[in-house]
Amino acid sequence: MKTPPPAGELLTYTTLVGLVAYAAIATDLYLPAIPYMIADLAGTQADGQLTLSVFMVGLAVGQLVFGPLSDQFGRLPVVRIGTLCFLITSVLCAVAQSMEMMWALRGLQGAAAASGPVIARAIVRDRYEGNRAAQVMSALSGAMAVIPMVAPSIGVLVLRFFQWPSVFLALALFALIILTALIRFPETA
Repeated sequence: MKTPPPAGELLTYTTLVGLVAYAAIATDLYLPAIPYMIADLAGTQADGQLTLSVFMVGLAVGQLVFGPLSDQFGRLPVVRIGTLCFLITSVLCAVAQSMEMMWALRGLQGAAAASGPVIARAIVRDRYEGNRAAQVMSALSGAMAVIPMVAPSIGVLVLRFFQWPSVFLALALFALIILTALIRFPETA
């Protein structure tokens, strides 16, 4: 019988899963809200789809920025700034008044979301070696397979009780939880 990981390792695992989940949660939790957002912001179907595309462009560009920054300045300061930016852009998306504003904010949110997966993988490389590193990376990959299946259902549940901006407030809450967990997280670089 396997012994459970110590409390510190459990915090590490859950924080790393949260970090790699940014992109999946920010896209999949948001999917059910797109039709409501389009109606509220007087957009078209193409406008709504563009919010996803812009997010993905921001995510791609953000990976090019956050990886080198975390190598230069350390993992924790950079991932904390990225998480804070993700939180702020999530709140700003909730109060967006136009599709153009939503496009800009989603691009910035995507860039901020890139901090999580890039730095989480770097932390695994810093902290673990050999088989243990492979096990942790496998657990993170498993979480990434489950999150896209679960997130749209959570989005629908949120929309059942609240308006579409609440999906972005849920993303901000998620970021706040991760930011809180990062307070006790040890630096690895």
